Amino acid sequence: MPGHTCFANTPCDAREIEDISVPTYSLSLHPEYRDPTDKMFCGVDYADASSTCQAGGDEAMERHCPDMKCPDGLVCFIELPCSYFVLTDPLANPLSNIDEIEITEEELDLPKPGSLESNYFCGATFQQAAASCSSQTWCRTGTSQECPNGETCFVSVDIENSECEINAIVKKEYGIAKEEAAAAALAADRPAVPTVPTIKPTNMPLAPNSPKKKSFCGIDWEDANDHCVLDRHCPNGNEDCPEDMKCFEYTNCHANGLTYMPTKSP
Repeated sequence: MPGHTCFANTPCDAREIEDISVPTYSLSLHPEYRDPTDKMFCGVDYADASSTCQAGGDEAMERHCPDMKCPDGLVCFIELPCSYFVLTDPLANPLSNIDEIEITEEELDLPKPGSLESNYFCGATFQQAAASCSSQTWCRTGTSQECPNGETCFVSVDIENSECEINAIVKKEYGIAKEEAAAAALAADRPAVPTVPTIKPTNMPLAPNSPKKKSFCGIDWEDANDHCVLDRHCPNGNEDCPEDMKCFEYTNCHANGLTYMPTKSP
C-alpha cells in the first residue's frame, strides 16, 4: 500500500494465512530460496552489498558468500533482499520465459478491477513501469521477487499512467489477439492475388548545374568517381544504386553528355 515497503525474510508465511492465495510459482516453495545462505552477499557496506546484488549479473553472483568468506576489503552481509537462487536458476524467475507463455484471463487469476493489486507493475523506475505496463510486467503479489533482476515492483502505477490496470490491459491484449487471429484466418481463406510490379517513374529533369548530376553509385567514393556511366547516376540517392553500392555526391563525374549503353542485338 502507499507509504509501505515490502520486506523479505519475515517470520510470516502466506501459506499459513487464511484466504491468501500463493502463486503456483512461489519462490518460497524452493528449498534453495528458503536457505538463509541464499541471501548472503559481500560488500563494502550493507548498501553496497544490496545495490550490487540487486543489479544482477556476474559481479552479483561473485559476491555471494554462503561460507561468510569475501575478498579483501569486503564484508559478508546476511538477509539481503537478493537471492543467489534467483540470479542463477532461470526457473526461479517467473518472467524469464514470459514470451513462451500463452496468457489468458483465467490463468492470470485477475484481482478485482480498480483494486490496489491491479496496479502493481515491474520496472527499473516508477516512470518506466508506468510507460511499459502490460500483462507481462504485472507483479500480482506486489513483491520485487516477481520482477527481473534489477527491477522493482511498484504500487499505484496508475497514478502515473491511468491505463496501467491489469484487467483493462488483459481485455485489450485479448481483444487485439482475437482481431489478429481473425485477420490471419481471413487472409488464409482469400485466394492469392498476383501482384504486378509497377514501373519506376522517370526522374524529373534536373537543372544543368544541379549538384545531383554529380551523384554516382560506387562501392566507395573512388569507385564512383572512376566509373562515370549513366547507369550509375543516382539523382534520388541510394535507392538508384544496386544493393552492394551507395550513392556518393560531388564526384568528378557529370551526367551531362552521358548516354546509356546500347541494348544488345537480338
